[in-house]
Amino acid sequence: MIKRWFISVVVGCLLLISACAPSEILPEQGAATQEARQTPIIDHTLSPVPEQTTPLPTIGIIIPQEEAEMIFEKVRTMIAEQIRVSEKEVKLIEISPVEWPDGCLGLASPDEMCLQVITPGYRLLIEVNGNILEVRTDQNGNQVRVNRGTMLPDVRESEKKVPARCQQEGMNSYVDFTDGFCFAYPSDFIPDPAGLAAVTARPKNPSNPEEVLARMDIFSGPAVSDATLEKLVSEFRKQFEGPNSPVTLRQTQIMLAGEPAEVLEPVPGRLSSRIVFALHNGFFYQLIFFPIDEPSVESDLNRLYEAVTSTFTFIP
Repeated sequence: MIKRWFISVVVGCLLLISACAPSEILPEQGAATQEARQTPIIDHTLSPVPEQTTPLPTIGIIIPQEEAEMIFEKVRTMIAEQIRVSEKEVKLIEISPVEWPDGCLGLASPDEMCLQVITPGYRLLIEVNGNILEVRTDQNGNQVRVNRGTMLPDVRESEKKVPARCQQEGMNSYVDFTDGFCFAYPSDFIPDPAGLAAVTARPKNPSNPEEVLARMDIFSGPAVSDATLEKLVSEFRKQFEGPNSPVTLRQTQIMLAGEPAEVLEPVPGRLSSRIVFALHNGFFYQLIFFPIDEPSVESDLNRLYEAVTSTFTFIP
């Protein structure tokens, strides 16, 4: 419910980047329903990729092998045609269910008009001749878009180390090797069940679907080649400025992982938010904390903000 309320801000963020949809290292499928533990729960053991078989996803939400194979076989031909290789050269590494921010799966061309609705689908990581590419599809596999913005690191590497800063006693850890970041968050928060890069306060009344909860979403992806943090934030601000703007945005600077970052608040939406912007190694990051105008969750949101911004780390 909260995510749908916040879509206007999410769309504004995603127009500034060319890709999104990070994945989370979860200890097991049902981790979101387990009791909080006193030490970080991190499982980053990645499965090898057999030469002739389609593997289960190595990170993110694992879907049944049969479903993974069916989706991959349906879109494999279209992927091969778009990148002009043979189907045999397209190998699946990972597949995760996600919800894209628009009908263009978050990869609209500059002159393309997109239907502004949440679009269920899948995020695939594929290997082609030693290169790792991100592929986005809708739920039926009728629309396939290859993210040509960047080559991704090989997620199958077995020696992945989580920075110590992201492993804090009494907290859980979120790790995204693909987009290169990690952070620690309070143990009474839970990861997003849809596989998005997000954490939410554990519901106090699970039977109430209208309960307002503190939440953070992260969107990240390659920025345009000549982008600066100042330019990106300025472009974002334009959509909320003008004589008819309902609010005046406050902009402050903080340090995130030892690098300058910009903070804007209150960003309008169904639920107002505080957004932290950062640019690192050509990747643009937006950390969206909300709601900031709801007294009942103020304490939870402040705890989440302090934990994330103080432990956030870029992974080389």
